[in-house]
Amino acid sequence: GYAGYNVNTKRKVGGTDSALGREEGEDRQDGDNNNLLAVEEFLQQELGITSSGISKLKRNHPTLFQLSLEEKVKPVIDYLYSLLCMGQQKAKDTAAETSSVTSQSSSKLKKKVAKIVTN
Repeated sequence: GYAGYNVNTKRKVGGTDSALGREEGEDRQDGDNNNLLAVEEFLQQELGITSSGISKLKRNHPTLFQLSLEEKVKPVIDYLYSLLCMGQQKAKDTAAETSSVTSQSSSKLKKKVAKIVTN
């Protein structure tokens, strides 16, 4: 095999492929498909991205679906939420005397994050 992989079967020869979180013997293609589906499902459920939006992302940013959902995608989405919430709080603080700044609902934040991700 080459670098721990049996070239003929494309399977890990022994142990865990820890960088990708695959267990011994799991087919690489199945793991890639499972990750693709997990990222797709997360983006649809968490951000409300439509099927056509997912198709556009796959076409324009295919590597997004190769990233680890738990180690890359979710932390970035959480970070975007935190930035938007922090910016929202600063706007509230600077306009505390007026009632013009209202709190944004989570659905508005979700839409903003989805727009950032899809553009």
